[in-house]
Amino acid sequence: MTQEEKIATMTQAITQAIYVMEHAFESSPQTVEKALQGLKKSIADQPVKAV
Repeated sequence: MTQEEKIATMTQAITQAIYVMEHAFESSPQTVEKALQGLKKSIADQPVKAV
């Protein structure tokens, strides 16, 4: 996975997590869990070095 792909994946996961947190009352527990798993997965991948 290229650095650009890693950054895109992390950005998407963070955006989804923020959306779920902002809409906590509208989100189901499954949606919250999916967002958290996506965020954990994006962080667990090898770190991206700053350029």
